[in-house]
Amino acid sequence: MLHIQILGPPVLRHDGRVLPTPPRRTILDLCIYLVLHRGVPLARDQVAFALWPDTTEPAARANLRRHLHALGHYLPPTDPPWLVSTSQTLGWNPDSDHSVDLDRFDALFERWHTQAAVLPPAQAMALLREATDIYRGELGQGLQAEWLDGPRQTARGRQARMLDQLGMLSALAGQTEAAIAAAEARLQSDRSSELAHRLLVWARYAAGDRMGALRQLEVCLAVLREDLEADVTPALAALQAAVHAGQPVNAVLRLALGDDDPPATGVPAPSGAAPPVSGPPHNLPEETTAVIGRDDDVAAIVAHVGPHPQVTLVGLGGMGKTRLALAAAHRLRAGFPDGTWWIDVAALNDPSLVAYELAILLGVRARSSAGLVEALIDVLASCTALVVLDGCEHLLEPCADLARSIARHCPRVRVLATSTERLRVPGEQVWEVGPLAFPTAAQAAELPAAALADFGAVRLFLARAESLHRRIPTDAGALRAVAEICRRLDGMPLALELAAGRTQVLSVHELAARLDDSLDWLHDRGGDGRDRALRSTIAWSFDLLDPPDRTLLGDLAVFDGGCDLAAVQAVAARDGPAVLDGLARLIDRSLVTTRTTDDGITRYGLLEAVRQFGRQEIDAAGRSAVLRERHAAHFADLASRASRDLAGDEAGPWRARLEHDNDNLRGALRWGLEGGTLATGLRLGAGLWRFWYLRGALDEGAAWLARLDAAAGAAPPSTDRAELLRGAGVLAGAHNRMAESRAYFERSLAMYRALDDRAGAVAVLDHLALQLQSAGEHEAATAHAEQSLRLKEAMGDRAGMAVTLRLLAQIDGQRGDHAAARSRYQASLDLLRAGRGRPYDLAQTLLGFGGVLIEDGSAGDAEPLVEEALVVFRGLRDHTNTAHCMSLLGTLELARERYPQACQHYAECMAWSRRHGHEQLALWQLYNLGLAYRDWGKLEAAERFAQEALEAARAQDDALCIVRALGLLVDVAVERGDALTARVHAREMHTRAAALEHGLALALAFAAGAAAALAGGELDRARTCLRDEIAATEELADPYYRLEALDRWVVLLTLADEPARAVEVLAAVDEQRRQRRLPRQAYYRRQLEGPVAGARAALGADAAAAAERRGRAWPLPRVVAALVTTG
Repeated sequence: MLHIQILGPPVLRHDGRVLPTPPRRTILDLCIYLVLHRGVPLARDQVAFALWPDTTEPAARANLRRHLHALGHYLPPTDPPWLVSTSQTLGWNPDSDHSVDLDRFDALFERWHTQAAVLPPAQAMALLREATDIYRGELGQGLQAEWLDGPRQTARGRQARMLDQLGMLSALAGQTEAAIAAAEARLQSDRSSELAHRLLVWARYAAGDRMGALRQLEVCLAVLREDLEADVTPALAALQAAVHAGQPVNAVLRLALGDDDPPATGVPAPSGAAPPVSGPPHNLPEETTAVIGRDDDVAAIVAHVGPHPQVTLVGLGGMGKTRLALAAAHRLRAGFPDGTWWIDVAALNDPSLVAYELAILLGVRARSSAGLVEALIDVLASCTALVVLDGCEHLLEPCADLARSIARHCPRVRVLATSTERLRVPGEQVWEVGPLAFPTAAQAAELPAAALADFGAVRLFLARAESLHRRIPTDAGALRAVAEICRRLDGMPLALELAAGRTQVLSVHELAARLDDSLDWLHDRGGDGRDRALRSTIAWSFDLLDPPDRTLLGDLAVFDGGCDLAAVQAVAARDGPAVLDGLARLIDRSLVTTRTTDDGITRYGLLEAVRQFGRQEIDAAGRSAVLRERHAAHFADLASRASRDLAGDEAGPWRARLEHDNDNLRGALRWGLEGGTLATGLRLGAGLWRFWYLRGALDEGAAWLARLDAAAGAAPPSTDRAELLRGAGVLAGAHNRMAESRAYFERSLAMYRALDDRAGAVAVLDHLALQLQSAGEHEAATAHAEQSLRLKEAMGDRAGMAVTLRLLAQIDGQRGDHAAARSRYQASLDLLRAGRGRPYDLAQTLLGFGGVLIEDGSAGDAEPLVEEALVVFRGLRDHTNTAHCMSLLGTLELARERYPQACQHYAECMAWSRRHGHEQLALWQLYNLGLAYRDWGKLEAAERFAQEALEAARAQDDALCIVRALGLLVDVAVERGDALTARVHAREMHTRAAALEHGLALALAFAAGAAAALAGGELDRARTCLRDEIAATEELADPYYRLEALDRWVVLLTLADEPARAVEVLAAVDEQRRQRRLPRQAYYRRQLEGPVAGARAALGADAAAAAERRGRAWPLPRVVAALVTTG
């Protein structure tokens, strides 16, 4: 049996023997994580990312594999095994022979929690004592991990509740020492527990130590002031007065217990004491349900009421203000000996009835209504009492008048009110009651399912459903559906309770899918006979508004996800002051929420239920179409303004602004397609394509543009339509759908030319040139780019010329003409440095220039250019080009043969690309990682990444990456001596490259065929492939690939027993590499090392040296010609 202790410092005992601490703390982390999730198959990635959140995905997975291996060795062998695992999942085996102290602790808590009302006191205390003894400290004490926070909080809260109950039961049973022990244990974990301090005061008082009791009170007050910044509470004040006055022990005990009576019944009074009395008078309604997710709120409200004459709970109807006030009042009533009086103002409809209701409760009479407040004040002036006014918003003035009079004349009376807006009386403390905490969409997707149940909104929904005898499954799917319900209902307690009622007829998945019209079907009839409906709750607040504010609330309902002041003004068609005043009134009435963005802009929003109500109101008034058209026009203007700067310096701020309004933009696009003006929709699409591209929302953007283009049909050409087509071409190209992309560009170019828009035409010419370049059609690409350059020169657009020069440099670089590429990049850079362009264009040129320098063997010159580009792109929040810079830094480190650093850059780029939706960029990082590991000599990792790249490339239909990945697999097979596997991959490479009709792909396929043939000793086939490779590299005009081909020819010559020619060719190649600063990659050095050493040995030192001298003198064309003609 393996006993696992995780309450306190983790300890594992096997058959009575304590297992030693594992060599690494993270092994214990893994063990505890699996134990906490025992019985649940966990995705391996979930475990890896939970335990190693700050590493890259590959590193996290590798850490998990190593730690699982280590954990297997650490735990003693057993059958059935401790762990169960598949290729995708792993978990702690619930059938293994083990026990966990947390299981016993939780079982005892559940037994006490469910049976407290029927357990005899002695049995309840024994159960609580056993449970609290198991808790030896924080769960996983000493371990630092975020995933422990939720379980720790749950266990800590349960221990606190049981210690409180044990202390109170022990006190009521007269067991002073047991009460002291429980209270002191409670204070060890929470020194500001007022109940524990009060129990210690009683215990010392009961033992005859009155001065000790008073000292304990001073300790309590000091702690509360230091930790909670709270003054003496009414309960403590009453306890202090009782101790000073020397009241009976039983009276002090009642005050010490306050409102925290334990649930057990039949508890005897302390020995020799009189039976407990009922406490101060009150008319508080019974708390029929627990307050969930609001413990901190209740405590804070209780703390506020003592020092402040007026505390008002403010919030929208349905937020739970009444329940909060009731919970606070029950906890406060022991400190108000003259009574706690509850007035249901919401049920009154006459201003004079507010004071009248309080008078009835106090037994006060007056000859006239005018004298009633005076009579009340006369009675209350000498009282210590609490008055609760619930639901004041419709009778705000009479409630405020009463509260004002009490504050002025009754120093020991406190008023606690609830309202949708504050009462505005002197000394008023406002406590805003907002939604319960609920998981965001990202949290719902990423957090473990168990963690979702820790959110207050989720807890409330589950508790209310269970109270209706509808137990919600606790599997991940169900909890995520509940999280979605909570998010869609904005954590609004009333809405959640009403939704939970629907679980009697709908599953949570069905419920989550039906929330768009929640306003009308979320209702029930409460136990008091009153209808509780979401619509009527909001209508109550709406009906209290003046007509202009009702209109403004309807205007705000047209927005999705909130808006700024400019948007409100545009839709409301009103001037600034009128809108601001109206917003202020709606905010005061808790109908509008506000938040401030990072850049200091205030945004206004509505809870979803209020928004649905507002939309129904504007639909009924026939205002919806007008408001939606204004809404779409405003955001089309915004998108047009943003588009001009998204490619430049202001891209970052504009991206942030559009991100805030992304839901509004989607709503405007829907309106443009479904009921509004199509021209507005086209303007939106034309203005937003750069935004979609930069944020990585390629699929979403492409779908919107395709729908808008189809809706426009055969409409006459327009600038917006031409720009929309241009954007569609960019997004399709980013998705590697090249034929579709080119078709969009050609349509856009034709439309711009028909409109005689030269600026638009040259922009599209640049796009077409880029696309032709990537397809290897260099001549056509150059022709398009040069045409663009001439147009820009004629237009005097020197900044545009810099962009096209960069494009021509890219084409030169791909053709292998590095000298021309460097010259054009420098010319582009000179124009941009002279202030002729934007930082974005400067960064693009720096990035391209750096890439050419790396290929040209000048990594040192390239590094500052790439790092400067990275800084600019990050500042612009350009995720795509930031990823390109990360990748290029990896290539730079690869050129320096700093393989760990190269792999780190590539892995970071891959994670970044995936996070921002750039799957094609992520795909190429898989290939780059395989390349780096190949050169590093780590063939297993190289093969794994090459295979992943191949699978992803096939899924994305990226033909060039398929060829490249197959080439990597050929290299790995060749180095392993597996000629058969190399030949299979090489054949598929050739088939793919031939279909692609891409010059570089063909050259790579011939190279792979030659390498596979050499590995298998097929010299004639190798010679044929090498001749074809040389011919293909001739067309590329890139010496890099030709020199690689000649390296393979050296191997062929050694195998053909021509050592002198092999050494001569190698010397000629080395000389060319030296002159061109193109060092040989480590992989090819390893391939040459053995054959060349054999050739030198066969020749002898002198002959080898002579062959080297001859070879160094040969020009490259002579070497190539000799090999191709004679072999």
